[in-house]
Amino acid sequence: MTYYVQKNVFTPGDVADADNLMIEFYRAASAISSVDQNNIAPYSINYSVAIPPNPAESSDKQRGPFVCYDPASHHPNSLLYSTGGAMSTSALTNLKFSDANAVGFDLNFTTRTSAIYHFFLQATAERDAANPPLIVDAIIRLNGSSAGGTMTTSSSNCLSAGDDKIPISVRATQFLEPGVYHMTPSFRVRAKDPADMPTITNISIGVIGFIR
Repeated sequence: MTYYVQKNVFTPGDVADADNLMIEFYRAASAISSVDQNNIAPYSINYSVAIPPNPAESSDKQRGPFVCYDPASHHPNSLLYSTGGAMSTSALTNLKFSDANAVGFDLNFTTRTSAIYHFFLQATAERDAANPPLIVDAIIRLNGSSAGGTMTTSSSNCLSAGDDKIPISVRATQFLEPGVYHMTPSFRVRAKDPADMPTITNISIGVIGFIR
């Protein structure tokens, strides 16, 4: 089997070194010429790019180990994230998952290389401490499907008496191919009385990717 990993990456707007460009071209040509074209499965040849990071450029989040980025905005640190999301009681449905879709809170990102991605979700379910116990399930949806196939359950049964805030924390891991993805938190409340629904506040979601 032949492997080819691009060593020199030339992006639009960059000045490419002519020698490195030709070296990369000949490396690619050599790898392709060694492939047995009579014994290869369709779509079986893929490539991945590892781009060295530029620490002087705070918006350069597609480089190095962090290989996902939001082309519409620049984030102040190395974790692509969105914060400040909330869901009112009217936005939640008892015993059914409800997505936290809100203008300005959705997190869309693009991957430039195949990698293992880690997804994070934190939130708080706030309820009246005098209400009966309830359980809140949380998942991270990625293009409509549960990322990593994981779910976290938080219960008010584990809180101290009089506490009205239920902490929620979810982590999921999934291997992604290059493409555009939409990340959405989703919550399901299991309450004995639908009138005892909480509000979901302080929703924060984030994603970071690492090249294999």
